[in-house]
Amino acid sequence: MNYDELEKSGRDLDALVAERVMGWVCPDQYNYWMTIHPGGTFDLHQLKATWSPSTDIAAAMLIIDKLRADGWHFSCDDFGGEPWWAEFANEDNTIGGQATGEKLELVICRAALNFVADIARVKAVATKE
Repeated sequence: MNYDELEKSGRDLDALVAERVMGWVCPDQYNYWMTIHPGGTFDLHQLKATWSPSTDIAAAMLIIDKLRADGWHFSCDDFGGEPWWAEFANEDNTIGGQATGEKLELVICRAALNFVADIARVKAVATKE
């Protein structure tokens, strides 16, 4: 799926980012995005009802911080007033995800989702070889 098709921000997009990009889960009995560790311990991250990286730039920055901490590169530009462009990629740009749009926080979410989809695609190709 190309996540550029996700034009609207909202809870569904935020949930995709939490699960696929951040690696978080939200069990039914909780209202927090969390990481569950082996042995049953867990880290609480964000209140599910209020974390909205598709509409809140501070929340979108957590996506950038996470992927950069994982060793990936991030770039963005507004090209002097044009729609925003963002990209997450590896160092030699053989794996990457880009997006464009009017709102930077939404563009960051879509670029991150495109990026993790490309990682999955590359892993699937490598598995078949």
